[in-house]
Amino acid sequence: MAAAALQALAAASPAQAAFPGPIGRIAFASDRDGNSEIYSVHVDGTGLTRLTTNSAADESPAWSPDGHKIAFASLRNEPSPSTCVLCNWEIYVMNADGSGQTRLTTNGSADSDPTWSPRGDKIAFASDRTGGSDIYLMDARPGSTQLRRTDDPAPDTDPAWSPLLSDGTTAIAFESKRPDPDIYTLGLDRDGNISGPATRVPPGRLSAFDPAWAPDASRLAFADDGQKGFEIYTLPAG
Repeated sequence: MAAAALQALAAASPAQAAFPGPIGRIAFASDRDGNSEIYSVHVDGTGLTRLTTNSAADESPAWSPDGHKIAFASLRNEPSPSTCVLCNWEIYVMNADGSGQTRLTTNGSADSDPTWSPRGDKIAFASDRTGGSDIYLMDARPGSTQLRRTDDPAPDTDPAWSPLLSDGTTAIAFESKRPDPDIYTLGLDRDGNISGPATRVPPGRLSAFDPAWAPDASRLAFADDGQKGFEIYTLPAG
C-alpha cells in the first residue's frame, strides 16, 4: 500500500474482506461501529462476530492457511491515530475467535498488508521503514527477523503470497511503481529465499493494484483504476 493509501486508512473506509478461510468464514474490516475493526462472518451472512475492539483502526485481515489465525494491520500503537500523517501501522496476529492478539512488528514506520505463506510459517508485508515502501518477510511469531525482499526506489506494496507451485516453490505478487508501473512477481525457493529478479506481469496496467492468486497459482486477479473506474481483471501468472 502506498504512503498516501496508508494515511487514508486512518479515516473511514469501505470494508476490506479476506477470502473465506478453511473454517468457512470471511474476515473483513468495517467502521460500522464508528471505528474500523476486524469482523468475521459465515459465507451466508450469518454469525457476524466482532474480533477487535479498540479506539484505533484495525485493517487488512488475512487468514492463515489452516484458518486458525488472522494477521492484520493496526494503529493501536500510534500516539495520534486520528490525526497522524505518517501513521505507525503495525502487524498483529490473533486467533480466529479474536483471542490472543499479539504484536509482530515493532518500529516507528508503517507496516501493512500482511499475507501468509502457504505453509503458514511466514508472513510477508509492506513497510515504509526505509523511507520508501518495500516488501518484507518474517516468521509468523513475535521477535522474528524481518528481511527486506524488495529494494527499489519506487514503492512496492500490496503483497500476495502464492499457493505452493508444482515444484514446491512459491512467489509473491505485488504492486510496484518502478519504471513500468504494474503488477510484479518475485520467485522464492522452498526456504523463502529470492530465486530471481522481480518480473513484470504483462500486459501493462499503469494503475493496477491488489493482486490475488488463483487457487492453482495459474492466474492473477487485480484491480485497475482506469478510465472507466475501478474494474477487476485476470491474466496468466507466468
